Amino acid sequence: MWPVRLIALLGCAEWLLIFRAWVSFRYLLLYAGFAALRLLYFMNFFPHWDNNYLLVACSFVAVIWHLRALWRANTSQNQQTYNTPETGVPWLVIVTRNPQYAYGLECAIIVGFIFLMFGYGNLMYPRGFLSLPPFLQALLASPSNAKVFAGLNALWMAFAYALWNLAISGKPLWPTRAAPRAEPYQHVREQTHTPPPLPSVKDLSDDLGNSGS
Repeated sequence: MWPVRLIALLGCAEWLLIFRAWVSFRYLLLYAGFAALRLLYFMNFFPHWDNNYLLVACSFVAVIWHLRALWRANTSQNQQTYNTPETGVPWLVIVTRNPQYAYGLECAIIVGFIFLMFGYGNLMYPRGFLSLPPFLQALLASPSNAKVFAGLNALWMAFAYALWNLAISGKPLWPTRAAPRAEPYQHVREQTHTPPPLPSVKDLSDDLGNSGS
């Protein structure tokens, strides 16, 4: 499942920083690295909405909060006390008291942020846009194409977050095929009943001769 997790991190690392708590330091570095790669590289070269910077600010605050918890050694204590995984647990569980409700609330926040970008965001072209290949510049120069690209990138965040949660749950991505069920009726072997051979003319004449004598 590690390749699936890495692919999902390219789309939801910033949300993992915001929603996950009690992560180990190596996972914190992994989340922060992928978030910086995604946010800084994407926002420096590709068109995006201006309110996407709000997500950057929230991610930065989340990193500071995690570092503060690590400095106070709360992470290892919480992992030992609550037996939490190193990948972190959603802190919204503390509010909802239910992992399913917490996941639903996280998805609702992500979808709400996407609608916020769609409805109130202004499309921006960064300076690095001119350094993209010419065919990408020609494609994204149209505002309609740029909005579609930015919209697909925003929707990828929600899909990647769902993919990440599925990957860490240990469940298979595709359900395994069940074994074929046994038929209620067993196959009966077909038996051929051949009729006995008919007597020849010689046999009949011999039988008649024997009966006449």
